[in-house]
Amino acid sequence: RFIHVLALDRWTILLLASVLLFAAALLFPATPKLKNSTRMMAAAGSLLLILASAFAIVGQYRHYHDGVVIAADARLRISPFDSAAAGGSIQEGRLITPLKKHKNYTLIRDEAGRSGWLAADEFLYIAQ
Repeated sequence: RFIHVLALDRWTILLLASVLLFAAALLFPATPKLKNSTRMMAAAGSLLLILASAFAIVGQYRHYHDGVVIAADARLRISPFDSAAAGGSIQEGRLITPLKKHKNYTLIRDEAGRSGWLAADEFLYIAQ
């Protein structure tokens, strides 16, 4: 749930802002108005934000290239060839994760953990 609090682009902006705050906290010298302990607290806080946002970015990026089945009668094949036997069907609208490609087929895994080869024209990537 934590990684979905913000979108991927917002986590990236937060990471960039945290890196800038971290650099500023370490580069600016201590003054009577800005004490050394305040600088270190800002650096520590920004370091925590850097770690949290990096974790969230990695978590969201794993699903960045997911797709959705668009064919009403899509068949999961056991190998990436037109003559291959169907290992089952997958419903239109199901979310899938592409794993690897071979010519006009893509090895996918669906939400239920089933995997098989799906023709490239039977699904679309959500984000490209």
